[in-house]
Amino acid sequence: MKRKLVVKTMAGMISAALLVSATGCSIEENKGSQAAESAVESVVESAAESIVESVAEESTDAASKESTESASEESTESASEESTDVSEEAKEDTKEEAKEDAKEDAKEDAKEETDEVAESTEDVAKEVAKEEKPIVAEYYRISVEELDGQQVSAEYTYTFYEDHTGVADRQDTVEFTWDDEKITEGGVEYKYYIQGDCLMIERDGFLESYPKK
Repeated sequence: MKRKLVVKTMAGMISAALLVSATGCSIEENKGSQAAESAVESVVESAAESIVESVAEESTDAASKESTESASEESTESASEESTDVSEEAKEDTKEEAKEDAKEDAKEDAKEETDEVAESTEDVAKEVAKEEKPIVAEYYRISVEELDGQQVSAEYTYTFYEDHTGVADRQDTVEFTWDDEKITEGGVEYKYYIQGDCLMIERDGFLESYPKK
């Protein structure tokens, strides 16, 4: 656009110079001829300089614009690539964490199920062993206690087996061993004796009585 404007301006200036030259020649041929030629040369030089300056400005503007656009595109592409890389790494990390969590959960579930099966199997084995063992004698008593203003009754039993082992069903089920004078529960020894059909146990300074079933 600037180049077209300069060219138009140059053409106008040359036309004006030629007009001046022609007019000068008509009025004063000898003197005017030299002045007109000098004016034309001055106009041409001025127009040429203007064209060079305009072309230089356009080249500079174009180069600057191209450099800015290129730098902007490179910056955008670089930022996009970095964002994509970070996103992919985050996805991979999330997948790995999810896999590890799933493995740990599966291990915990399997362990809990195994423990439950083991406990159940152990309980069944104990029950079977109890049924298979010959019982020497079985004693029980009903205990009545007051709890929160109400009387609560509970049955406690002692079962003696021929192999000198036994089971005491009190607040908890406890296995014990016995001989002719004492029973041993949880590593603690208690003296006992049989009085008629009752089992008499000395415990913590008290005498507990368990009639025979």
